[in-house]
Amino acid sequence: MNLRNWAALAAGIVLCGSAWAQNSAIVELCTMPSGTEAAICSADGRHVALLVKSDATESVFIDGQKGEQFSRVYAKTLRLSPDGAHCCYPASKNGTWIMVSDGHDGAPYDDILQGTPVLSAKDGHVAYGAQKDGKWFMIVDGKQSTAYDGIEGTVVRFNADCTRLAYAAKRNGKWFTVIDGKESAPVDAVELGTPIFSADGKHVVYGVQRGDDWFVSADGVETPAHKGILQGTPMISENGGHVAYGTLLADGKGAVVVDGQEGPEFADLNLGTLRVTEQHVVYTAKDGENWFLINDGHKSPTFGPVAGNILAISADGRHIAYGAASADKWTMVFDGKQGPRYDELGLGPPQLSADGHTLVYGARSELAWLVVNNGKEGPEYSALLDGTPLLNAGGDRVAYGAKKGNQWVVVVDGQESEPADGIGDKGIFFSADGKHVAYAYAKGQPWYVVLDKQKPVSTDMLICMPAFAADDSLQYIGVNGGKLCRMTLTP
Repeated sequence: MNLRNWAALAAGIVLCGSAWAQNSAIVELCTMPSGTEAAICSADGRHVALLVKSDATESVFIDGQKGEQFSRVYAKTLRLSPDGAHCCYPASKNGTWIMVSDGHDGAPYDDILQGTPVLSAKDGHVAYGAQKDGKWFMIVDGKQSTAYDGIEGTVVRFNADCTRLAYAAKRNGKWFTVIDGKESAPVDAVELGTPIFSADGKHVVYGVQRGDDWFVSADGVETPAHKGILQGTPMISENGGHVAYGTLLADGKGAVVVDGQEGPEFADLNLGTLRVTEQHVVYTAKDGENWFLINDGHKSPTFGPVAGNILAISADGRHIAYGAASADKWTMVFDGKQGPRYDELGLGPPQLSADGHTLVYGARSELAWLVVNNGKEGPEYSALLDGTPLLNAGGDRVAYGAKKGNQWVVVVDGQESEPADGIGDKGIFFSADGKHVAYAYAKGQPWYVVLDKQKPVSTDMLICMPAFAADDSLQYIGVNGGKLCRMTLTP
């Protein structure tokens, strides 16, 4: 359900009054600007950047503060840092394009690279590609690189702690990677989607082509040559302990290479199921007419094809759950044991607790949807909300959205909420410690936000979905009485 009614906002329509409780606080940011076209929210739910059109100009309002007016602002690459402290966006000014970073105009260029800027998760570092006089440059915190003939805009990446930058560029008909400002040797192609950093940010991996051969480079060390690297790979584990990728063999079959060692060949690989962790490398493959789960090289039957997005590994790496097709039914397989058969399994991965003791997933039996919690079936509904059920961090609480007749309910620990017209996209979530749960729903025109079992708090319009802060308070942005407001609920 769409959370934003921009037509109503542009017309200045006040949809409904707001009811506030003792556990809530509100900070008025500004009168909601007419002509609002889009909103970008910070991950913490406390900050918002609005793109506003007025006559022939466009401007960005950050937390209600109006920025400079431009002939055009490119909304698709309007960026706001997770904590809302930094904002950047491309804008057209005097016939050129500039990058506006925290209110400061960058140097003028002929064009800005599609897919950029990239704003670091902390410290406000900004990287973007820009074109001038037919050449492309990478601009990092205002400093311009040497000239390139092209830059691949989809893979400009900072590492996790924002101290390193990687991208692929082209010069004189050859491609190369640029890692921490250093260019690799020129090659014929760089694998799409690479280079990538490990989650800890200390390692980098990418694929390259030279002539008819493909190679994978991990921290500068190349693997032997292959006929091809399969799309969506390579992958690297959190701390860089393992690198895995699919490769095409001379006979048309495929294999998965793990840490430079080529695994067994298969007629078909489902790389949508490839998971690379510090403990395990898991994927599924077809051998003859049968599908198998390959876990660290050990092969076990899967009872049928496995859906790539219906697979989960516990945090300790000791337990695996996945959905497999068997005849005209689906079953959830947990640690090699086949569960009940259903007509369909819910979209998204099963929810598996860190210790592997709790497994929760959605399933459909004929026309009824239900949630299965450690093998126990819950009540039947006509639909489940996408992205649910959810399991909290401790593995002892379950929440999901369900359709009951023509209305929706939120089910938390087996208890249904009051019926609603709709539930917000990604509108149910637990706090980091799993002790608190919140959700947003619509009933009539206003939206309501609920924290734990407290009384619902209404808002005329929900602009930014709620998010838990470190102190477990709930933060979000909404419109009340025509005013843009920051709202806080406390447990």
